[in-house]
Amino acid sequence: PAKGPVHFAPAVTVAGEESPGSNAAAAPTLAPPPSLLEPCHFSSSDYAKRGVLLKKGGGAGARKSKLLSWRKRWWVSREELLSPGSLQLLISARFVQPDVPDSFGLIFYYKNSEERELLGVIDLARVTEPIATSTHGKHAHVFKIVVPEREYLLKAPTSLEKDQWIEVMSRLSRDAKARRQQQQQQQQQQRQQQQLQQQQQRHQQQQAASSA
Repeated sequence: PAKGPVHFAPAVTVAGEESPGSNAAAAPTLAPPPSLLEPCHFSSSDYAKRGVLLKKGGGAGARKSKLLSWRKRWWVSREELLSPGSLQLLISARFVQPDVPDSFGLIFYYKNSEERELLGVIDLARVTEPIATSTHGKHAHVFKIVVPEREYLLKAPTSLEKDQWIEVMSRLSRDAKARRQQQQQQQQQQRQQQQLQQQQQRHQQQQAASSA
């Protein structure tokens, strides 16, 4: 379950509209304010985009209904990294998996452009198939994002906006996957080095004991 409210100033409400376990808050808490964002040392405007997208309803209870509504949401792809404390808050609120190393690759969606009520987060490093255009009845400019937990259907206002979002998200997804893989390799190397150092220390202690 999500932890109790964590207070920042100014506060940003984390409302959550998905069911528990689907990268959204299980209970209201507070999200990181913009002041807790850190400059991204490797990023650029290639990852930055903000705008309105309609999202096909898929929250708690919505899956039981055949008539899922399209909801207007404000989407944000940042060119900054969240501070470690802000990332931990998102993890505590169950917006992202506990093993997420940093916020690179995360897409945020809010209730409106004020960006004060965070409704959900998608980790693009976990997509299982290419982000691409999707046919959905009479609806145009639709594309989808597929992660292990669910499929997101998003609708842009124009074909150009759809293509731009797909381009930005695809680039971010590709680079985030590569970054996570590199981080995992570095962590594995660090563990191996620590194990080697521990073995050397034990060997030195044994030698010291035998010569005493």
